Amino acid sequence: MSTTPLEETPVCLTTSSRGSEIARILARIEAEYIGAARGLEGYAAVARHETITHRLEGVSRDYDRLAELVGGDRDKAMGIILGHLDEASWEGGTHATNQ
Repeated sequence: MSTTPLEETPVCLTTSSRGSEIARILARIEAEYIGAARGLEGYAAVARHETITHRLEGVSRDYDRLAELVGGDRDKAMGIILGHLDEASWEGGTHATNQ
């Protein structure tokens, strides 16, 4: 069984609050990223630049917070995000249908 970047994280995730915060951050990043992508493709291609920028700024803030939670390791935080997005496969999203 392979491990995800989250499972490889040396941070103690035994406290439910830290694990819950990481789960919330990942869910927000996924939602914002999908929203921004839909603004660039599919039915919502008319999204304004400001809307897409706002969504991606939210992703940036969440990325910074996630990096804090994993000991300041930005590479590890990005690995967790990419692993989560890959695992989610964007099932039912516009991205999944365009691959």
